[in-house]
Amino acid sequence: MLLRTAKDSVELMRARHPFRTLAAAMAPSVSRCLPPAATIAAALSALFSRPAAAPAPPPKHGLTGAYYVATLETHGDVNPSGKDWFVQVWMDPNDFQLPRPFTAPAAVRVDPQIAFGQGKGFVSQNGKQTQWWPTGFAIPAGWTIWQATMKPWDWVTAVIWKGYLHLPKAGTYYLTTASRGASAVYLNEARVALNGTSGGVLVSDAFTYAKADLRDYLQNLAHGREDLLFRAQPGDNYVVPVTVETPRDVPIEVRYNSWRSESSGRGIDLFWVTPDSPHDASGKPVAHIVPSDVLYTEPPGPIERPTVRGANSMLSADFLYFPAERTDKDVAVRIHLADKDGNPIGGKRVHVGSLVSYGGADAVKQPDKPTDDKGETTARIRPGAGHKVTHDSKIFATDVTDLVDVAQVAVVRFEAGTVPTSFFGDAFAPYYDPGGIHVEPLPLIEDRPVTISASLENRGKFPAELAATFTSNDWNIGRTDWKEIGKIGNILLKPGEARVVSIRWTPRAAGHQCFRVDLSGRMLWTTTQSEHAVAASLFPVQTWAQPERTPRSSEEIQGSLQRNLSGVVKWVGDKLGANKISCAPGVVGCTFDPATGHVDLGGGVHVKADGHDVGGVDVKVGFGPEQSPDPHKVLQYDVKVKGNVGPYEGTLVEKSGVVPAPAINKDIDTSPNAYGNTNPRFKQLRQLERMNP
Repeated sequence: MLLRTAKDSVELMRARHPFRTLAAAMAPSVSRCLPPAATIAAALSALFSRPAAAPAPPPKHGLTGAYYVATLETHGDVNPSGKDWFVQVWMDPNDFQLPRPFTAPAAVRVDPQIAFGQGKGFVSQNGKQTQWWPTGFAIPAGWTIWQATMKPWDWVTAVIWKGYLHLPKAGTYYLTTASRGASAVYLNEARVALNGTSGGVLVSDAFTYAKADLRDYLQNLAHGREDLLFRAQPGDNYVVPVTVETPRDVPIEVRYNSWRSESSGRGIDLFWVTPDSPHDASGKPVAHIVPSDVLYTEPPGPIERPTVRGANSMLSADFLYFPAERTDKDVAVRIHLADKDGNPIGGKRVHVGSLVSYGGADAVKQPDKPTDDKGETTARIRPGAGHKVTHDSKIFATDVTDLVDVAQVAVVRFEAGTVPTSFFGDAFAPYYDPGGIHVEPLPLIEDRPVTISASLENRGKFPAELAATFTSNDWNIGRTDWKEIGKIGNILLKPGEARVVSIRWTPRAAGHQCFRVDLSGRMLWTTTQSEHAVAASLFPVQTWAQPERTPRSSEEIQGSLQRNLSGVVKWVGDKLGANKISCAPGVVGCTFDPATGHVDLGGGVHVKADGHDVGGVDVKVGFGPEQSPDPHKVLQYDVKVKGNVGPYEGTLVEKSGVVPAPAINKDIDTSPNAYGNTNPRFKQLRQLERMNP
């Protein structure tokens, strides 16, 4: 009350005595309440200091859920229009049926945790679906046609939760879900759990669940069958381990497609495995529901910004097709991480996984070290034990340091039954491998013979009798009019034997050139004593072992390998008889001398009447490396322009010269304006300038 009175006094005195100093005006008002030793400045500070701001409220626990309504399960990325449906979200068929919103959600609320399965969505009340999602929210715009019969909360079909997750200590974590419908978990920019298509219980060899937490799912949705409950779905399910060296806060997002009928039940539980999770009798950590006290609607602490950009990073496998039975070699998977400017990022840990198209799971050997200074590291993959059927393996990679997914996905088809019948070695693909067919010498020059060769290897356990047919065409590997250029028959290969077969060929065409080698023949299985004797006469007896299978006496072999090359160039003779190569197929008047590196261009325009040359201009330009030993001369050129009018002609321009090498000294303008900040020579010129003042 005293301060209030003192302040009012000051304002009154200021109004009555505008020319007095503030201190003089205040002195009568505050002298009674100040200690004798206090100064006027201290009084001012005491009177007019503002109270300290109230501490910011602690971040709210939980995740913010966006609830979307749809009366039609649409699988396209175009919002359907029509009076008979209302759609805010679509289910992406190219992303495991996960939801993608068209519009803003119908309702938003904060959920303390994602625990809407056990005891809720996985059970029914009086035969009806338990409603755990928001109800009674405002009718969204465009719902009017449905308002008379149904409320929008009866048609909630997708939820996307967002917020932040606190990882309280160093160690390895797993995020996982049990959901009726597709679900996925994202940390930062990485999908660390996928429970796609129809959902279920996300199964992993790395952890397990307490049966009590899955009781309702088992009884009501898995029909009491534990074999269905814990059956892995390798085509649309995976988890990525998240290892942190210190406590960390990361953005989290959970997507859930809840499109289901009333009778089937809808629900989702979000689980995690932490370094402190209890273990079961077999030693596996047991997942439990993610508690509310580690979930936040706002960042509880600093959030690390990733340096890796997924769209600029790359993933590649060294084979597109590979034998499923191959046991002595893996497929190498190379990962390259880069930042937003394309620069390589080293020191990042990478996890590689795969989704297979048919049963089982492929075995992945994780990278044994982080990315190097080139931003690269390597993993290896092969079919899992007992998984020797033909299948596709989609390979993905995650930077688990920054938690960023590499946007690219590699695909390898593991083919069963190809080891005994594939004789081209390890080719990237049956239809293309640049190392399988060799052509020498290059470039292809018309009328100059070349040798075309292919490497063959019998990797089976039985002999083979082969024939190799060499063909070519002038266009591309997709054409069907291949022309035979040579054939080699009676190629006998014993088990483990390798051989190079080759032919000589003289190019004639001038266009793009493709080569193909087709194999035909048979495997020589031994089934009778007489057949064994015939085979023994072809191959040394010691190469024969007791056959492991004898289905028939022979088996047909078919195989093909292709390679593309550039076009065939022509040799052109000049006046001196020196050979030159045309600059490009079909370009008249342009020749290149491979001995000197010199290029000649020539052409002209003439007007004729009644077969007579009325007049015209001829131009000849030549340029190439300067042939003298002088290092200051880098290019020589000559230009000659001739013109004619009827029978009279003359030289209009004739000039020859040498282009000198640019001097590097202080007289050269090396400013950014002169060379541009992006000019690669700018730094070099600056460095030379400092070295040679």
